[in-house]
Amino acid sequence: MLEKFAQSGKKDVVLIADEVEGEALSILVLNKLKGVFNTIAVKAPKFQ
Repeated sequence: MLEKFAQSGKKDVVLIADEVEGEALSILVLNKLKGVFNTIAVKAPKFQ
């Protein structure tokens, strides 16, 4: 999914997920440091 987004030329990403950890978090940080994406990760609210 991120590859298609990168090909579109857009750089700002808002990611809404239950958890962002491990390899996924590492990839987001690495892409930010390289200037590929400006990413913000938001923890999804839990509904009962």
